[in-house]
Amino acid sequence: MLPRLEVTQEIMKILFLSATEYAVEHFVGPYIAALHNQGHDLHVLTGGEIGDYRGLPGIQQQTISLSRRPSPAGDFRQLLFLTRHMRKHRFDVVYSISPKGGLIAQIAAKLAGIKQRVHFVTGQTWKTRRGLSRLMLKKFDTLICKLVTKAYVDSRSQAEFLIKQRVLNRSKAVILGSGSVSGVVIDQFLFSQEKREKVRKQFGIQDSQILVFFLGRISSVKGVGDLVDAFKIAFQQNENLRLLIIGPDDGDRAAVVKKIESSGLRDFVRTQWSSTPRPAEQYSAAEIFCVPSYMEGFGNVVLESACAKVPAIGSNIYGLQDAIVDNQTGVLFEVGNTQELASQIVRLANDESLRKKLGNNAYQRVRNEFSQAHLVEAFMRAHHQLTDDN
Repeated sequence: MLPRLEVTQEIMKILFLSATEYAVEHFVGPYIAALHNQGHDLHVLTGGEIGDYRGLPGIQQQTISLSRRPSPAGDFRQLLFLTRHMRKHRFDVVYSISPKGGLIAQIAAKLAGIKQRVHFVTGQTWKTRRGLSRLMLKKFDTLICKLVTKAYVDSRSQAEFLIKQRVLNRSKAVILGSGSVSGVVIDQFLFSQEKREKVRKQFGIQDSQILVFFLGRISSVKGVGDLVDAFKIAFQQNENLRLLIIGPDDGDRAAVVKKIESSGLRDFVRTQWSSTPRPAEQYSAAEIFCVPSYMEGFGNVVLESACAKVPAIGSNIYGLQDAIVDNQTGVLFEVGNTQELASQIVRLANDESLRKKLGNNAYQRVRNEFSQAHLVEAFMRAHHQLTDDN
């Protein structure tokens, strides 16, 4: 539990809004708790999809009909509702997270005359799109960034990308601490021999085998298919390797299953097609964590694996370039290059001392820069600076 802080300024009325409860529960929840502990009047509005956020006593929480997917009539009704709601409550600050929630929230906040409007920027779905879809989604992000007074971007490399793309004005960009959305509660992800034995027994993995672990949505943008292709190449060089894939289906499960079957890897790849409870205990069972994504705002899973001293192999893309220090806390490879990914898997699998060195370095970096306490302090400084400008 966060300590109750001394109130050093007037009580403010603050709204957090997201299309999903998940984003509030796992990303901005610590910030809501910190503001609540200072005595501020907190309101939380979320769509009913994904997650189970249960706010602290005294926080006014409401579920609204806000979906992640486009719904012109429904979205317009929510825009009218939110504009009236914000005018009625006269919020001092509106914080939004999630692309759809951010767009509607920030339009409403502008129409309602809210002075301080902040959006948490955590990755761009349009980065991997083409044609009209890319153009429209990019325009929506550009509109959000024009409407806000500040954009809290979860990595420096992502901020530079958005500035270069003329989506975000540099003067509005804020990176909390060294990056990430809200850091990580280190003690929850520490290595545990008990968890290692439990997970390996559950999935039939011997203690002597080298486990490569993926945790995330089973989506093409997460590069799971690339990981299976790379693992096949790596396995031909080291038959002691095993692969564990865990995550909910987000459109690519059937293709991944087909690839595993056609590659003859059924006996060497373990899968669990669902979200894993947080904190994930599977990190303790792994030697290598792999993030072959095509798009990441930061990659908080890299911080989680680092807490268990498990080094990560990640795509050399914005976001992961901040989460992984190449050849110091993990390894970066050219996105989409399955041969290079396979080579890095084999490299780490065959060199235990290198794995330990990278894992220890990653752990120390997380302790020094990415603990949730560090990020909460950075957020509170940014919040006070924001409200001082009123």
